Amino acid sequence: MRILVDIDDTLNNMGHVLLKWLNQDSSLEYKYSDITTWDWYKNVFGDKWYWPLKDPLFWLRVDIDKKAVQMLENLVKQGHDIKIVSASFLNDVLIDKIYFTLFPFDSTLINENNVIITQDKSCIKGDLMIDDKPDNLVNFEGIKFLYDQPWNRKEKEIWDLVNGDFVNYARVSNWNQIEQLLKLYL
Repeated sequence: MRILVDIDDTLNNMGHVLLKWLNQDSSLEYKYSDITTWDWYKNVFGDKWYWPLKDPLFWLRVDIDKKAVQMLENLVKQGHDIKIVSASFLNDVLIDKIYFTLFPFDSTLINENNVIITQDKSCIKGDLMIDDKPDNLVNFEGIKFLYDQPWNRKEKEIWDLVNGDFVNYARVSNWNQIEQLLKLYL
C-alpha cells in the first residue's frame, strides 16, 4: 500500500511553532485554537506571516511526532511504500525543512527518496492520504484521513464540486487514532 503523509501540521507541529514566532515578533497572544481559517495567518499578521518559514532556525524548532515516526517506520518494515508529501513553496530553506523532517527517521527506512514536494497534491497517486487540508482529499481516489486542526473543524463534510457529491473521509486527531484505523485497511 502506498501511504501519503502530509508534513506540515500532520507529521509535525509547524503551526504551533509559527504562531509562537509570530506572537513573539508582534507582542500578541493568539492561541492555536484561534487559527480557524486557511487565510488566518495572512489576515492577522499581513504579508509578513511567512517570514519565519524562510529561517533555517525555524525548522530546527519544529518537532516531528514521535508516534508517527515509529508507526511509519513499522509500515515500511511491513512492505508499505511511505511518501512524505508537502505543498511547499520553493525557497532557500526548503532543504532545511526536508532535512529536519527526515532527521528523526532511520535513514535506511525513510529518507529523501520518500519525499514528494509539489504545489498540487492531486497529481500524486496512492492508496491512502493523511492530510490536514480538506481540498487535498477531494480529488484523491484512495482512503482519506483528515488530520484534525482548528482550521478544518468547520468541514463536517467535504463537497466535491466537480462530481457534485460528498467526499468520504475519516477525521483523526492523533497518530494513535491513525494506527488504530490503519488496522482496518491493512
